[in-house]
Amino acid sequence: MPSWAIWTLAGATLAALVAITGVAVLASVLTRSMTRPVRFGPRPPLDTVGLDVAPVRLRSDDGLALAARHVRVPDRRATVIVLSGIHEPPAAAWLGHARLLAAHGYASLLLEMRAHGESDGDRIGLGVLEVRDVAAAVRHLRADDAAGTTPIALFGWSMGGAAALNAAARLPEVGAVITSAAFSSWSDVVVDVARGTLGPAAESMRPFLDLHLRRAYGPEARTLVPTRSIAELGERPLLLMHARHDPGVPVASLHRLVAAAPPQVQVWIRDAADHEVVRPTAFERPWEDPPYAERIVGFLNAWTDAGGASPAAPERDVRPSPNDRSPA
Repeated sequence: MPSWAIWTLAGATLAALVAITGVAVLASVLTRSMTRPVRFGPRPPLDTVGLDVAPVRLRSDDGLALAARHVRVPDRRATVIVLSGIHEPPAAAWLGHARLLAAHGYASLLLEMRAHGESDGDRIGLGVLEVRDVAAAVRHLRADDAAGTTPIALFGWSMGGAAALNAAARLPEVGAVITSAAFSSWSDVVVDVARGTLGPAAESMRPFLDLHLRRAYGPEARTLVPTRSIAELGERPLLLMHARHDPGVPVASLHRLVAAAPPQVQVWIRDAADHEVVRPTAFERPWEDPPYAERIVGFLNAWTDAGGASPAAPERDVRPSPNDRSPA
């Protein structure tokens, strides 16, 4: 081989090694930065007028103390455990949703997952470790329910949606799941967002993201993946909601989840460009966004009216838009 060819091959090999190292470092740094604990500063006093709200302390099976607010309702139809996103807002910010639920006969438990607010934890679990937090919430509700018969549903937004799907797959006590802007996996959402800047090269991050998760969270990171978990939910009712042009969790995640979901899944894609499916101006007063409020309440009512059976699923409109960030 001519010397120039040897030098060219060596240079190309070195460049490839540098590029691979750079991608690996980027994937690790990005994930570490997103999983640091989030401690919320002072907040305005909560508007609890007309609600029976009690702060509670839970404990996960790995020993973490978790903060939550239990919104009790007499003769409740079910209790909904509400799970927030990876950073904002705090669980207490969902009190408006608790008020909407209470008006229709549903109690709620606003859970501050690990490494958020007043809950213990030195790292966010990206929907993997949080399964233990949801299990602690379910144990609390079962202990609080003398008859042990009140149905339990999960409502999760963004990372909370991923945690809800993963937890439901492990917890048979969960009877129904609602998600808003849930991601299909951590590597999926990072690659989907990065694709907007890096193009097809973003896909090179995936193996390093998966490797980092397995090293950080152990074997559970391989099994607790929302697209795997949703396929394990049997006949339990599911409502998946997403904004068509969500910049934080591109709608491609929804399409992957729907492709893996049981046939009874119900889907709502809102023609909006926010990370929240609820109109941002109505987040604290979700009843002021009737299409959103009616989807949630109608789904829960159909589920509880059927005694916990899966409601009939309407025809699903999950066709990718030309403006979706990536294909399903």
